[in-house]
Amino acid sequence: MFVVDTQIHIWKEEAPGRPWVPGARERIRLNGHREDLFSYEEALDLMDEAGVNRALPPSWEGDRIDYALEACEAHPDRFGIMARIPQNKPEEGRAMLADFARNPHVKGVRLTFHRPIDRNWMIDGTNDWYWPVAEELNVPTSSNGSWAAASPRS
Repeated sequence: MFVVDTQIHIWKEEAPGRPWVPGARERIRLNGHREDLFSYEEALDLMDEAGVNRALPPSWEGDRIDYALEACEAHPDRFGIMARIPQNKPEEGRAMLADFARNPHVKGVRLTFHRPIDRNWMIDGTNDWYWPVAEELNVPTSSNGSWAAASPRS
């Protein structure tokens, strides 16, 4: 059986040149996650132990995907990315989507609506711009990180 984990997160330590998004440390504590780094190397060891073939880490550190890209470049057969975009910044989001559509490691976009800031964006029209752009660029979209293995971007 081929197993894909769509809820894995990998991250580097928070540092002045690599700040986490505001509130991330509090959320990590509330959700019972560990605060120290979780490297893709460690993730690979645990994936092997659990029989997981591939993982699609969304960005833990906001909209940046540089560390996930590093994992993909080192292990393209084991990692892909469900990227995030700033849903409340249409121009920036459009540019990111265009870049993601050309990047073979980005398998789609993960939208989230669980924080107080983004909870109403599906209702108030904040991210209405997203859907036609994602459709035009053929970017698979998830609201929980899942990505079908049969996706045309597999």
